[in-house]
Amino acid sequence: MKLMNRQVEHPYLDVMALLLVIVVIGGSIFGFTRFRAVEVAKQALADKQKLRSISIGRFDSLMTLREEFLAVSSRTDSALSAVGDKVISAVGAKQAWDQEYDDNMATFQEQVAAVKAHNDAEDARYRSDPRYRQRDYWTLPSPPAAPAAIAVDFSPEIIRLETESASVKQYVTKVRAAQDKYSNADVNQIYAALRRSAEEMDSAVDRDLDILRDVVTVGKEGQVVSAIKADMLKYDAEDASLAIVNSKAVAFVKAQGLDIKDYDLPGGSDANPADKSRLL
Repeated sequence: MKLMNRQVEHPYLDVMALLLVIVVIGGSIFGFTRFRAVEVAKQALADKQKLRSISIGRFDSLMTLREEFLAVSSRTDSALSAVGDKVISAVGAKQAWDQEYDDNMATFQEQVAAVKAHNDAEDARYRSDPRYRQRDYWTLPSPPAAPAAIAVDFSPEIIRLETESASVKQYVTKVRAAQDKYSNADVNQIYAALRRSAEEMDSAVDRDLDILRDVVTVGKEGQVVSAIKADMLKYDAEDASLAIVNSKAVAFVKAQGLDIKDYDLPGGSDANPADKSRLL
């Protein structure tokens, strides 16, 4: 009787054992799936952090390029400032020459008028007084000599600017090479704006060199500066693009949660406010 009861209970035990096995296997699969999901999430986070780290590293390199740009720009500005000072001096020399020439001619005309008035008086006396037979004529003065000729030579400034032009072109090549494709579009946009700044600076220097080589003309005064061409000597073509660089750089720093004080940008330390980082 007992044997029969065991035989009757046995199927139920098998079912329970099977369910237990299913639960164990299911738990293992669930646990493995959950573990795998966690690992995938960890890897995704690590990849994201790696990309962020690379992006920030590239941004830091970009900021180094920006500082290099500011250095090249500052030297070029300094060279053009020296040209501007010399142009102002040359324009002043021309004005002084003209003033001296005008003063000398005015004095000469006064002397001529005085001589003519005296000689006319002598003629009138000669005609009106028969006893007056000896006319005392004065000799007309000689025209005044022109003031000393002006000598203007921009050769040193041209040589200096040509040297800076070569530096600008080297920099343009460097920033073009650095602007390789990368997943962070924000950084790429800043590189593109910095590249435009460099290319605009290159064009501006070439333009100013062409003007400077032909800015001196020769006239009665000697070598003088063409005022029209001198007015074309300007150097501010890079400012608009550099403002974009600064604006996007500030936005990137804030978006990445970086400390803006680590960069010489508006709102940060801005160690050198004269370096155009103020342009926003």
